[in-house]
Amino acid sequence: MRSLPLLLLLAATPAAADSFLGATGGIMIPLGDSKSDNSGWSDQVGSSPKLGARVGAIGESNVGGMVTADWTPISYNYQSQAVDVGAHRFRIQAHVLFEKQVAPKLTVAGRAGGGIDIAHASADTTILGTTFHASDTDVGWAFELGGGVWWSLGDVDIGGEVALPFGGHNHKAQAGKNEITFDYTSYDLDLLFGVRLRSK
Repeated sequence: MRSLPLLLLLAATPAAADSFLGATGGIMIPLGDSKSDNSGWSDQVGSSPKLGARVGAIGESNVGGMVTADWTPISYNYQSQAVDVGAHRFRIQAHVLFEKQVAPKLTVAGRAGGGIDIAHASADTTILGTTFHASDTDVGWAFELGGGVWWSLGDVDIGGEVALPFGGHNHKAQAGKNEITFDYTSYDLDLLFGVRLRSK
């Protein structure tokens, strides 16, 4: 299973390719999975910063492959002086990538990929001088669609992207084990800016 992203990248990338290494940063805006009991993704999570790294290659046919990894320190909506909550999301995905140069220095790009969504959360509360701690991590599914533009500055590109990431978790906390429930389907809007180094 760990070799799947690499296999997808190799399968989607021709031998003659323009490879790149890049970094992205921006904001994740939760859009959906609101629930009547306020336990959904967009009920509990607010807009949060997002950082990522990517590596890939584009062939002469304008089709290629890319592997991405990103981290979002979640801005949790739950506010309480009695409970301290922290949450993070990590995503690792393999993408099929399409790029087309539309002007001497301007390239448009689109991508679709899937992989894993790793959610981690912790909560601490103090009652009558005693601190109670719960933490948990769950691995779910991830899928993402994205597109953007890149401006060439020689071997360096700068650009921006809009992406729609989806993810799902179905983990229920068990009583007495200091676990945390991750039971939601998330879909968001990502606004990203990036830089990448290209080599042939």
